[in-house]
Amino acid sequence: MNKLQQSNNKPTPTLAGNKDLSLDRFISRQNVIGKLPKTARLISADIKSWGQYEQEVLHDTHLHDVSQERMVWVVKVAYPDGISTRGGFFDNATQLAVVDAQTAQYITSMTTGDYRPETSPMYRLKIASFNENNSKW
Repeated sequence: MNKLQQSNNKPTPTLAGNKDLSLDRFISRQNVIGKLPKTARLISADIKSWGQYEQEVLHDTHLHDVSQERMVWVVKVAYPDGISTRGGFFDNATQLAVVDAQTAQYITSMTTGDYRPETSPMYRLKIASFNENNSKW
């Protein structure tokens, strides 16, 4: 097998399939939603396969670290007063978080809402750089 053929092979997922396990082997819904901040309002918490999540939310974009047969909790939460993320602040936000249903390992999240670009780390970096470069005037 040449290098091109090797690179086209799917890597073995870090999180292998587990959808054949009984439900008592997974973290309970109460344990998943019991860790929500007081400022959050639960919209939904559903257990499904990673493949279902990819199809419904990511529109078949694949994350090869997670098997299509891996069970995950998909938790949708509203933050009416907003939420601060690494990318900045979102007013009236909704966050969709995905955690492994067996280990509670964080996999991914997506935040939507009224984005305030002035809260972005990149925006602050540009302003700091601009101020530093123009302070010599």
